[in-house]
Amino acid sequence: MKKFMQLLKNEKVEWKTLGEVCEIKRGKINAKYFNYKGDGKYPVYSSQTFNNGEVGRTNEYDYDGEYITYTTDGAYAGTVFIRQGKFSITRNCGLIYSRSNKLLNKFIGYWLSENTKKYLQGSKERPKLMSGIVSKIKIPIPSLKAQEKIVQILDKLSNLKNELNQKLKIELNSRIKQYEYYRDKLLSEEYLNKITYNLTHDTHTHTQNHNEFSINSNKILPENAEISLDQYSNSINKKFIWELTIWDKKFSGVKSYKQKMFININTF
Repeated sequence: MKKFMQLLKNEKVEWKTLGEVCEIKRGKINAKYFNYKGDGKYPVYSSQTFNNGEVGRTNEYDYDGEYITYTTDGAYAGTVFIRQGKFSITRNCGLIYSRSNKLLNKFIGYWLSENTKKYLQGSKERPKLMSGIVSKIKIPIPSLKAQEKIVQILDKLSNLKNELNQKLKIELNSRIKQYEYYRDKLLSEEYLNKITYNLTHDTHTHTQNHNEFSINSNKILPENAEISLDQYSNSINKKFIWELTIWDKKFSGVKSYKQKMFININTF
């Protein structure tokens, strides 16, 4: 509301309730009996916010032009949409349009978007915004020129927001597809068989290298020498040296931080 009022700064306004200057109605379609799988020409909007509030389509319509719709009850109560064209709405959706030639419908829509939430009634689990309350909401009415200027500014911001949301949606879908590709690849029978083979092969190689090292350890390590593992990283597998040293009972007396750094031949 503060941002909206900033746009009205230095503008002379007249305050009116929506009931004084607008027509406020409820939708006609009973959502319980509506065919949601319909493939008609015109959208049907409900109280939901997903998919711009559209729940289906029909070949008939109740409204044609520029209107404001809002969610009357439920989790999304107070959510406002600016509608244009031919459409219908369900009974749990409210509709507003200006009766005055001094008030633009889009201006009403942007004002309500900033203000409806504070007029919600009912419980937190089931909030409501009934027509009787909406009719009492006050709206500032500046000159038509000022309204057009404000609407133009807010249209640009709204379009930018929608554009960014669309880009984020595309990016998210790309990441989901990327994840699904690698997930399916990693869980494929071909890849799992390859991993199983590599693990089996590595186990065999580990056993063979350990036996060779045990037999020839005196030739590899100088007598009574303290050596760094890094010095022998090119010729000896570090993992096998580590495993060999911790197997020796005498080596268990050496502090752990020294075990990782050095191997002392005298402890063998």
